[in-house]
Amino acid sequence: MSQRSQKLLVCYDPGTSLSKILYRIGSESVRYLTMQPETVALPAASVSTLPSSLGSGKPEDNAWVRLNLEKECFAVGRMARDYRASVSLKRLKYESLIPKILAALGAIAVKENASKRLSLDLALLIPFGEYANRDSLEVELRQALEGFDFRERSFNIRLKRYECVAEAGGIVFSTIRRDGLERFQNQTLAYLMFGYRNTSLLLFRNGTLCRNESSTTQLGFYDFIDKVAAKVSGLSRDEIQGAIATLREGYHNREQARRDYRQATRIVVEDLIKSTDPSKADREKRDLEEAIATATAEYWQILTHWLHERLPPLRQLDRAICCGGASELLQERISSYFEGKIAHWQTDWEEKQLLTALQLDEYQKAEFEKQNLALRFADVWGLFAHFSGYAVESGDRVA
Repeated sequence: MSQRSQKLLVCYDPGTSLSKILYRIGSESVRYLTMQPETVALPAASVSTLPSSLGSGKPEDNAWVRLNLEKECFAVGRMARDYRASVSLKRLKYESLIPKILAALGAIAVKENASKRLSLDLALLIPFGEYANRDSLEVELRQALEGFDFRERSFNIRLKRYECVAEAGGIVFSTIRRDGLERFQNQTLAYLMFGYRNTSLLLFRNGTLCRNESSTTQLGFYDFIDKVAAKVSGLSRDEIQGAIATLREGYHNREQARRDYRQATRIVVEDLIKSTDPSKADREKRDLEEAIATATAEYWQILTHWLHERLPPLRQLDRAICCGGASELLQERISSYFEGKIAHWQTDWEEKQLLTALQLDEYQKAEFEKQNLALRFADVWGLFAHFSGYAVESGDRVA
């Protein structure tokens, strides 16, 4: 294994339901990584009981890190779930970012057989409400990168370049690239990120972010899921979330499926039915459908109040650009609210550019679509294209 320093570029979106990472080593092609969001701190003595080899598993699914300075140990992602860890919805996102970033870097190094000595360019997405913490996060991150262990390997990584962007910022970069800077600078645009933990608004007037009118609320998609769980018996948050799917079948051809697939994102009620008795299963299905409909109405009513408080009068908006996984399930209501000014960010153009950059084979593309990752990677892809200087029009990087 080479010990010379290698350049690693990483763009990281620490989602509360899934962490999304795009990266590139040296001049190699763009690659992606996903990790479960859980972390758990363990006593230093736990290191001796943690697995030291990956076996046949993926490094991102078997991730633990140790911060050498404090001897703190963290299980991250799927491994944290083995310790019954759950995602905290009360802690700020940036508070748990350090071990997540270290784990992602370690997993990338193992997957790519990279040097232990890496030069890092890193860009992060965090909620607008936590943007004020970006400088203190950089200080902590630089210190942690000076020496940490990923499983049995030690790393010393130099952070050469750092950028922190508010969530939906990558979508902003994408729309500028697609529509042009002049158009962006002559419009009033509302960027709305409907995320799992947060719903955020970035408001731009004539190309300038209006900080006083931008906002992040703790009202995230988990609130809708909890409302569903409260109306039926025996369902967990994870079970309901796992039943959300983007279904492309039922269309006459692939082109129509590609054009209309967002309308097929829904909760697959059949996945939640637990009764094996046909008559009881039918009743359970009706109860679930009623619970989902009622919870959707309740959740949207609360969101509507927040939108009404935070947005300028709709006649002043040129466009409302919506993104985030929850925007698909709420698409019809969102479109009605904005009276035709709604513009979902993702088009065939952006999705094609992302898939071209990743150079996925047919199996990988099928898996990518199955998890609806084109939409979930939308924000971090826009950030990556901006941060790396990737010329999305041609598929080649800007020199």
